[in-house]
Amino acid sequence: MKDKLVSFFLCLFFGTLGIHRFYLRKKKTAFLMLITLGGCGLWYLADLVAILRGRLQRKEKKAPSSV
Repeated sequence: MKDKLVSFFLCLFFGTLGIHRFYLRKKKTAFLMLITLGGCGLWYLADLVAILRGRLQRKEKKAPSSV
């Protein structure tokens, strides 16, 4: 629940810069949002809806592989 709330407010205020995607550990798409200004605002709006619906969630960290 905390991730959803934080990512929603990050998207609401800094969405065109992709800050919410950096927070959700989606670095590649966050960088794309940064250079396209949130897909001219369309990607930003789609992410706001996706966060509210629970479809955009934090990416899990990969566990280090043991040899």
